[in-house]
Amino acid sequence: HLLFWAGSTSMGTGSSYSGGVRAKVYEMHHNSPGFLLVDIHKDRSMNPREYAAAYLSSLFCLAPSGMGWGIRTPIAMFYGCIPVVIQD
Repeated sequence: HLLFWAGSTSMGTGSSYSGGVRAKVYEMHHNSPGFLLVDIHKDRSMNPREYAAAYLSSLFCLAPSGMGWGIRTPIAMFYGCIPVVIQD
């Protein structure tokens, strides 16, 4: 995949969660070729093996903020995926 991300776009707070980054990227690209974007509330959950395989098979991994800075940046780096941080 060109870009991977899995998580929640809203966490019950609407589109303002993560500054709206998660919701907007998902809305614009969840059907784009080469993108694997999974909203765990709209699409499905991923088991740990699927999650790891998605990181390993992706060039870039979205690392948006969430309820804090988050852990996706180091996870992406661990799997050899280039983290993409979109934050103001």
